[in-house]
Amino acid sequence: MGYHIVRYLQKEKEKRKLPFKYLFKRTLILLSPFKYSLILLLVLSIVGICLNLVIPYIIKLFVDAIVIGDINSLVNLAIIFIVVATVGLAVNYTRSYLVPLIGQKLMLNLRNSLYRHVLTIKLDYFSRIPTGKIVARIMNDVDSIGEILASGAIDVLSDFIFIAGAMFIMFSLSVELALIVTITVLIVVIIAYIWGERAREVYRKVRESVAEVTSKIEQDVSGALLLHTFIHRRADSVMEFQRLSKKTLTSSISAAKIVGSMGPLIRLIEALCYILILWYGSHLVGVEKITIGTLSAFYGYVGMLFRPLIMLTIFYGSFQSALASLERIFDLLDTEVEARRGDRRIKVRGSIVFEDVTFGYDPDNPVLKSLSFKINSGEVVAIVGPTGSGKTTIVNLILRLYEPQKGRILIDGIDLREIELRCLREQIGLIPQEPVLFSGTVMDNLRIAIPHMSIGEIKERLRKLGLEEFLLKLPQGYDTRVVEGGKNLSVGQRQIISIARALLTDPSILILDEALSSIDPISEFMIQEVLKRSLQNRTCIVIAHRLSTLRLADRILVVVDGRVVEEGPHEELIKKRGVYSRLYETHFALARAQ
Repeated sequence: MGYHIVRYLQKEKEKRKLPFKYLFKRTLILLSPFKYSLILLLVLSIVGICLNLVIPYIIKLFVDAIVIGDINSLVNLAIIFIVVATVGLAVNYTRSYLVPLIGQKLMLNLRNSLYRHVLTIKLDYFSRIPTGKIVARIMNDVDSIGEILASGAIDVLSDFIFIAGAMFIMFSLSVELALIVTITVLIVVIIAYIWGERAREVYRKVRESVAEVTSKIEQDVSGALLLHTFIHRRADSVMEFQRLSKKTLTSSISAAKIVGSMGPLIRLIEALCYILILWYGSHLVGVEKITIGTLSAFYGYVGMLFRPLIMLTIFYGSFQSALASLERIFDLLDTEVEARRGDRRIKVRGSIVFEDVTFGYDPDNPVLKSLSFKINSGEVVAIVGPTGSGKTTIVNLILRLYEPQKGRILIDGIDLREIELRCLREQIGLIPQEPVLFSGTVMDNLRIAIPHMSIGEIKERLRKLGLEEFLLKLPQGYDTRVVEGGKNLSVGQRQIISIARALLTDPSILILDEALSSIDPISEFMIQEVLKRSLQNRTCIVIAHRLSTLRLADRILVVVDGRVVEEGPHEELIKKRGVYSRLYETHFALARAQ
């Protein structure tokens, strides 16, 4: 019981926006795959309640039989008691097995559904919602509702039935003793409610102090380089951490005192109830209003009554918290996914046309403004411009990560929105400025692009592309371990893996978004030779600042403030002495001097 109390108190009181009726209907849909298991669980709970209610009454009959010396009844009652106890044991075992089983399966299904959904959500959602909150929905919120949905509601119903049944039997046995129990029950409920309000406030302070400690750890781990550089700051950081930890300890001790006081207080009230029942019950036995067996039965019912009382008292807060978690989960599940309309499967040749395209991540603040240009199939086009001019946004729209608010984008003369999304992206290779690598080996990261291809085929294709020699220079070659994000590799090594992964798919359109900006000049020259061979008969879009990379391009588009202001070959644009020439002088003069 203590575990459930602490879990309950650690929950925030949260206000819900969605009506209970709506949440209830969606929860039923969520539980529908487990309806037969839940029905079985309910039946077992009711059977268990009936058996628990019978036991004190059997004890009553047993004691009365002893008093009058009825040996035959004693034997029969002993057999009945053994049968009831055995069946009760089997029921409780089955129930204790089903509850975590249903709960874990429910959490597994829900967590998988959320994860699959998150992978399809429109990208603007991730720019609005912190990653930590999304992780909390998938992990913490699912955990918080698992037990409540699997057994909480059934437990509450069972507790209500048990309390009602126990009170009915007690009133049928003795109204006077039942009234004593009723008054005690009301006192327990009132005390538990007041205690719960106080404890929740203390645990709120505990959560706040724990959050401060967590934030401090995250901040210092992220800034480890700075702490190593400024030694004096490290000492200050340690002192600050100790202060926050001491604050957490103080709050936790206060909370522990309150939680620790609840158990003894309830046991004290329970003991007083026993004393009153025994004292007044003895009087009733003396005047022959009840039997000793009836008094024994009351003693048994009181002992069984207190736990469900406490659980019902604390369930309300847990239930409200679970509803808040459900609301957040449903809110995530209802988040708009990326557009999937379009069912045309085509072999992309690589012609790209932007027709008066307007787009903004914030619709009221467009990044691209009536942008129009054409890239021919097999053409290598570089896009340059100042920071924030919309270069990467153009790439995002071609990949259909976002859709324009106005205008349209054509691939080989077909509106991008008519092409099946998977078909489109399978034929576009992206090499981003910040390569994304996952935990595993280098080969694992390469196979993400072509999971159907064997390791031998991958190596052969990389050999033909001229990239194998770069990968074999890694510490263990293809078997080199990659930690999360590729932090154990240099930026250049990560980028080479990213380039190899993109070229393995043999894309019709290749996009290089500052792909060579972090590679040393010698490796850059060698990779450019690889790219020159790889770019034959394929459309390529290059976003770059390095002059050497731009010279791969047949044509350069200069984008300023969401519009193409100049276009043409490098030499021609230099002669114009316009925007490109000024960008060149600003960004490329140092590279030229080097």
